[in-house]
Amino acid sequence: MSLTIASPRIMQELTATRADLERHAVISAGVHVACWQRHTLQDTAYQQPGHHTLSCYLHGGEQIRRRDQPSLRGGPGKLCLLPAEHESYWQVGGYIHFLHLYFTPQYLAHQIVELFDCEPRSIVLADRTYIDDHALAHACRQLNQLDWQQDLGRLAAQTLTQEMTAYLLQTQARRGLQPFKGGLSPYQQRVLHEWLDHHLGETLTLADMASTVALSEFHFARMFKLSFGMPPHAWLLQQRLLKARAWLSRDPAADLLQVAQHCGFTSVSLMSRHFRRWLGLAPGQFRQLSGHLATAEKQVFWR
Repeated sequence: MSLTIASPRIMQELTATRADLERHAVISAGVHVACWQRHTLQDTAYQQPGHHTLSCYLHGGEQIRRRDQPSLRGGPGKLCLLPAEHESYWQVGGYIHFLHLYFTPQYLAHQIVELFDCEPRSIVLADRTYIDDHALAHACRQLNQLDWQQDLGRLAAQTLTQEMTAYLLQTQARRGLQPFKGGLSPYQQRVLHEWLDHHLGETLTLADMASTVALSEFHFARMFKLSFGMPPHAWLLQQRLLKARAWLSRDPAADLLQVAQHCGFTSVSLMSRHFRRWLGLAPGQFRQLSGHLATAEKQVFWR
């Protein structure tokens, strides 16, 4: 089971139009970051890439135009927000150095439930071109300055990108205008979350989860995937990893066996395997680095 995006579609589009990829990294489950340069003049089209993209111009970009909004002008510090289902066509001219943050709808759905306690499909990211937001642009520059391949840098990037996507939801999202069909209701999702908080350390089955909202296993699995964009077992693993990460961040001296058992892993080795696949770090490494990150964040705070 994979919880990350290995090769975002927009990365493929940019490579095909001869953009130069400086560096890239999977930051955490469903979040990917890349830094690009363009010297060549080749128009680009993005057609329903399936993931959200936040773009920040670091240098140049004054001669880049979106064809359906030709009056808008780019430049250093300008930001674009391109939702997963958007389409856009770009006329490219001049030099540009830019940062891209890619995140999946599944990642955003989790953020929406955490922040707003509502049906994820009811919140829609705006399609925005060349917006001015000094706090967000500053966060992008900070993200670009981090070493994404080094453990501490990747851990700092995870914290920063989580704050950035939460900020986007608070400032660049709206309630969807189209009614949605199927899926778990906000009340059912809340009941499920509250129940899981008290039973995460237990051995859970699909029947256990379905019974909390009085649905059959088959109907629950279908409705769950409609709401969260992933099957129940993947979501359950994600919740266990999130709880383990929160515990280790809060208490770097925590006993790994106690954390594993409390979060529903049968052994430290099982937790470590999933943790490393998810964040690129073993729990012990994450625990050791959390103390260093807490100190670093006192000097580096993006808002």
